[in-house]
Amino acid sequence: AGDIDIAGKVLAPAGNIELSAGQTVSKATKTAVTLATSAELNVSGNWTNDFADLLSGNTLGPVFPDAGTVSISSVGDVLLETGSVIDVSGGGYVKENAILTAGRGGNVSLEAGVFAPTVESVLTVDGEIRGFSLDVSGTLSLTAQGFVFGEKIRPGYTTINPALFADTGFENFAFTANTHGILVPNGVELDLARQ
Repeated sequence: AGDIDIAGKVLAPAGNIELSAGQTVSKATKTAVTLATSAELNVSGNWTNDFADLLSGNTLGPVFPDAGTVSISSVGDVLLETGSVIDVSGGGYVKENAILTAGRGGNVSLEAGVFAPTVESVLTVDGEIRGFSLDVSGTLSLTAQGFVFGEKIRPGYTTINPALFADTGFENFAFTANTHGILVPNGVELDLARQ
């Protein structure tokens, strides 16, 4: 689509969500994908307890402990507004013998691509991104014109709060600057220990 606006919830346990905005017959300018304040993209793994269900005589639930992926790209802007949520956290499965198997966390990819050298593409990450897991977590991949950690916004750069590394639960991070640089200013400390 030319532009994509999500204000509601898309729930796909252990599934995959891909949103891609590009030029169309009626959209020749730069595009945008926006997750509004009320938006949620949720592909987290399920929590299933067959041991408890057997004891209580309940029907056994579906087992999808591993999370899926969320991929968002635009030939232009990707905007996660404050209050929006992307959740790729791993779930868990308690077997009939009461042994827990932890689900894997999923991956998130956000790409604000270049429309034209003289047109700024914006990546805004003001929403909440969750990639927690009791076992293996996934990768958070961000692509923008440039990144600066811990400072106020510079033209053409996406500001990243250093707390992102601990607060999101991801195990791996990938930052790609497609026109500018990646800046870690003096005095900024990046602690790569996930919760």
